[in-house]
Amino acid sequence: MRTITIWMAALGLFLSGSFFAPTKAIAAESRVASDVDLAKYLGSWYEIAAIPQIFEKQCDRDTMANYSFSNEKDNLVKVLNSCKKANGETISAEGRGRLADKADSAKFKVTFLKVAGYWVFVGAADYWILDIASDYSYALVGDPKQTYAWILSRQPSLDLQTLIKIDQKLKMEGYDTCKLIITRQTGGLQDRQSLCKVAAPAPDVFQLLADDGRFNVFVAALKTAGLQSQLQGPGPYTLFAPTDEAFQKIPQDVLRHLLADPAVLKRVLLNHVVLGSRQAAQIEKETQLTTLSGDRLVVHNQNGELLVNQSKVVIKNMPARNGVIQAIDNVLIP
Repeated sequence: MRTITIWMAALGLFLSGSFFAPTKAIAAESRVASDVDLAKYLGSWYEIAAIPQIFEKQCDRDTMANYSFSNEKDNLVKVLNSCKKANGETISAEGRGRLADKADSAKFKVTFLKVAGYWVFVGAADYWILDIASDYSYALVGDPKQTYAWILSRQPSLDLQTLIKIDQKLKMEGYDTCKLIITRQTGGLQDRQSLCKVAAPAPDVFQLLADDGRFNVFVAALKTAGLQSQLQGPGPYTLFAPTDEAFQKIPQDVLRHLLADPAVLKRVLLNHVVLGSRQAAQIEKETQLTTLSGDRLVVHNQNGELLVNQSKVVIKNMPARNGVIQAIDNVLIP
C-alpha cells in the first residue's frame, strides 16, 4: 500500500482532505449529536455516501476512515483515511484530530499538515458529528455551514430505512441530499447515484423485479404461484432472485413441469425468500439461511464471491421498500 504524505491537506488535498476541508459561509450552523462517546466512536468506518470533492477523483471504491488514539502524549486522535484507485492500488492519508471545544465531544478540528514533526492546527478544518446511532453502527459527519457531508457505517452497507432516516436528518440541517453520491463499497452499493434518489419512495420487492427487466421468468412464475401479493406486503424480505439467464440453465422439460405444478412451483419459489432484510455483508457472516419454504440455504464465500447453494450472487443489495434483492445465477431448487 502506498502512503501519500499530504502537506497541504488543510487546503483540501486528496479525498481525506475533502473530508476535513474548509467551509464557505452559508446559512445557519448545523446542529451536532449530543453526548458522543469518543471511545465508542473510534475504530474503522466505511464511507457510504459523501458530497464529492475534486480530489476524490482518484478514488474508485472502498473509501474508509480509521480513528484511534495516537501514540503521542498530546491527546490527539490519529486519523487514517484510505481508498482504492481504479487499478486496485490502495492510497491513504494520515492526519490528527482534536476537540474544537472540550465541552462538546461532537466538534473536532482535523489537520493533515505536519511541519518539522509537529501537527499544525492553524487553519484546521471542522469535523462535526451531526448524528450517530445509539449503537454507534453509523454516523453522519458534516461541517457548520452544510458544505460537506459524509455518511459513515461500521459495515460496507446500510439498509434503506436507515438511509431514508439519514436523508431526512440532512434535509433538516439544510443539506441538498441530491449532492451526496453513493460510494462504491465491496459488499455494498455499486451504483454512484445520489442519496436523494436512493432514499426516494421505493417499490416493493415484487415491483422492483417486474420493473427491472432482467427477471421476467421469475416474475411470471411468482404470479403463477400466487405469491405476488405476499411479496408486496410489509415483509421485510431478502429475495434471492434468479435472472432470466439462470432459468435458461434449467432443461425445458423440467421448467415446464415446475410451471405446471402449482404446489411444487410455490415451494421452489419460496425457497428463494428469507424473512428479514439482509445486505450481502450480513449474509456473508451466516453459514445457512432458512427460507419461507422451510428449506435451508448454505452460505459460503469462494474466492471472494458470495455463494448461496452454489449459486453466485451476481447483483448485490438492490434496495426495496420492504426488503432487498440479491440476484443469483442459478435457480435454487430444494
